[in-house]
Amino acid sequence: MVTKASVAAEKAIIARAEYIVEVLSTRLVRDGWAFDHARAELLLRYMRSRRRSVRGEKEMHDWMVDHGQSFDWLFNGDPVSMIATMASTSPGRRQRRVLKLV
Repeated sequence: MVTKASVAAEKAIIARAEYIVEVLSTRLVRDGWAFDHARAELLLRYMRSRRRSVRGEKEMHDWMVDHGQSFDWLFNGDPVSMIATMASTSPGRRQRRVLKLV
């Protein structure tokens, strides 16, 4: 059943997918990292389509994994896993520093 809430949720998912593509295609991620514009266009076409397929689902999944993106954020708007993943790659040293009051 299509509701206003489900339509709004679908639009939000598409907007997040578009944002991911925009960020990754316009920023330097790191030396040697390559962005495949053709695959990104397929991702967006799939996300915008009302006709879903197993092949399209697999391509979307592979694109997200290949580009290190969060399914939680894409589909639910939940950034928690992104925040925790980035923190897990940090040295964490500054967390242990005790600040002295002056």
